Amino acid sequence: MKVIYFVLLSVYPYLSNAQPKVGDAVPSLLLERVHNYRTSTVQLDKLKDKLVILDFWASFCGSCIEAFPEMHHLQAEYKDKLQIFMMNCHPADSLPNVAKFFRRQKAVTGRDFTLPYVLQDTLISRLFPFHEYPQLIWLMNGNLMAITGGEEVTDANIQKMLAGNARLYPKNDGLRYSTDKPLLVNGQGGAPDEFLYRTVITPYRRELGSRIGFVRNADKLATKIFMINFPLHQLLSIAYPEVFENASPTIVNESGTDISERYSYELYLPPTPDSARKTLLREDLARYFHVTAISAPREVNIYTLIKGSAAPRQQPLDPDTLKVKIDDVVRAARNISGRSVYCDKALSSQTVITMPLQYWLLSETQLQTTLQRKGFLLLSERRIIDVPVITRTP
Repeated sequence: MKVIYFVLLSVYPYLSNAQPKVGDAVPSLLLERVHNYRTSTVQLDKLKDKLVILDFWASFCGSCIEAFPEMHHLQAEYKDKLQIFMMNCHPADSLPNVAKFFRRQKAVTGRDFTLPYVLQDTLISRLFPFHEYPQLIWLMNGNLMAITGGEEVTDANIQKMLAGNARLYPKNDGLRYSTDKPLLVNGQGGAPDEFLYRTVITPYRRELGSRIGFVRNADKLATKIFMINFPLHQLLSIAYPEVFENASPTIVNESGTDISERYSYELYLPPTPDSARKTLLREDLARYFHVTAISAPREVNIYTLIKGSAAPRQQPLDPDTLKVKIDDVVRAARNISGRSVYCDKALSSQTVITMPLQYWLLSETQLQTTLQRKGFLLLSERRIIDVPVITRTP
């Protein structure tokens, strides 16, 4: 009882204040109710020149149980240079319950549990409080060397610790991950710019305006893609350029998704060539919107530019007009109407039409009227042509 009284007095200042920090000397610690060891009590400060690991576990902790074989292996490997104590402070893990648990484990694995273990500890767990299992306390010659999770207990780290040059990743038990908010948002896990790779898709954000483009490094590899406040079909046209370039402006939407809705998309990525960049963008659009784009034949409305029944009267050139080649008129009609526009074979590519200044800003009706006055017609008809088709992914 005198020894226990001394230990409690030496530990008391730590229990009433903050837990020891890495590098601090720790009080003289006494482990009681030790099983699988040559004594039922262990004075830790008497384990000189030996790495001591206190591994806090519980019978409900799956990752703790998965680590049992490795902990046995490390203890056998390092023998007298290492001493592992399996610490259990969970109230339900009584000696009868744990004995039954070990029997079940042996029936599954065929191995006995031979590491020293402590049950229903209250003293050490109060000195080193934690929220999540496992927690491992690394001690050597009376000093706190590290507080880590189970992933740091490796052969390489033990060698470094014994050599005196280990720097282990600490277990930050105070900043717990919250499932209610994203990583790196509102202080969760660090500053907002500390990510390595990120995709963000948001609804229309009026305060951002509209921008689209890429950021490339010195090797011409993409490191960022941004499309701010653009309709979904525009995002698809960037992801599938071979479907949309030189294609009909008519887009057939068979996906059931509103492709006119505007979104903002941003992708930060490692330096990536264009071919892989398109693949990543396609995967993001398929993952969130469940859409893809293909080129396929469909019957759609088109226009054919033909000669009208009445020839236009020759008039002096109005200063507010200009002469336009027929190919440019067809291109403007395509953009204004959103349809494919074809030129009748009877019309020569050298044909010139007198059009108003800024004719490309006319409405579809105004364009029809202007062309009719010039002796031309946009004939509406149905035709099967290859067009971009938006379909739903599985």
